[in-house]
Amino acid sequence: MSVNNTVTIFLFYDDYEYNFGDGFYPLFENNEHNSLSSIQMTFRLIDEAWIQENNINVKCIRGLDGNVGGKLLLLLNGINKSTSNVIKNSIHT
Repeated sequence: MSVNNTVTIFLFYDDYEYNFGDGFYPLFENNEHNSLSSIQMTFRLIDEAWIQENNINVKCIRGLDGNVGGKLLLLLNGINKSTSNVIKNSIHT
């Protein structure tokens, strides 16, 4: 069985915080009280670490608040059937 080392998912974020606040902190859900923007993000498994692939059209993750990091790690590992315990972006490693 071959393992795909690239996973693409959709996440939500607060556009105001990204542009005028603390930066880009993705979420899994858009609750009914917020009108959050969504973005498609791709992660690649390299040397047991999930690396966010960045390009000109994709926002760089600044941080993972609360349990978002753990949930994201479980999701990426579940799709890929891997056991990584690290998420990085390609700018701030």
